[in-house]
Amino acid sequence: MASYDIVLLLLGPTRSGKTTFVKSLGAIPKNGKVQNGSTIECKDYETTVSDKKFLIIDTPGLDDSPAGNLEVLGKIAAKLRSSPNVNAAIYFHRITNTRLTGSARSNIDLFLQICGKVFFEQTALVTTMWNNINAQELKRFHDLNGQLSGKVSSQTQGLTRFFEFNSNKEGSAVAVLDHFAKSKKLASSPQRLALARELDDFGYATPSNVRRTTAGKQVVKDMNRGFCLIF
Repeated sequence: MASYDIVLLLLGPTRSGKTTFVKSLGAIPKNGKVQNGSTIECKDYETTVSDKKFLIIDTPGLDDSPAGNLEVLGKIAAKLRSSPNVNAAIYFHRITNTRLTGSARSNIDLFLQICGKVFFEQTALVTTMWNNINAQELKRFHDLNGQLSGKVSSQTQGLTRFFEFNSNKEGSAVAVLDHFAKSKKLASSPQRLALARELDDFGYATPSNVRRTTAGKQVVKDMNRGFCLIF
């Protein structure tokens, strides 16, 4: 198995820009095929930034339904059992979603529970679709971005880093990976994902074991109560 300095997990809703982000890096798919359209299975890509070798794991998009998210969580769990230890993670959010709906809030919470508190310093939240915002609207969307960052930062004790990804701006994606490449935490004492640690305790990533994890319990709870319409 190839040796990587950083194994980076990408999560976010369908059409949030994860695959566009990967393509803008010029990352090379391990299976030799470029992913087109929505990602339906976990896909591995390789790239190097600031002399650090990255393995990037692009995951299927989180859904507007808990049942869909449980399926995605199962695929991520299975991937974690067969991949090197993930030591960094990014959540993607469309800045053009001007309201944080119940499903959007639940998806962010799911990301944080997949990571766990000790992993927060190894996370980033990337807002996307900035290439669709015209100059007259920039201030309003920067204000919205600040509100989102504030809400997430309050949950992660200020440890999550925030970035804006503009697919029309050269170096926009590289700047995010450069942050991880230069992270002292990753260089000294990286933690493991909570989901990976829990799966170690439970054994194989069976559907029943996935449901027993902290993230799995959240999805099951969402299934039982339904999403609120607006956060």
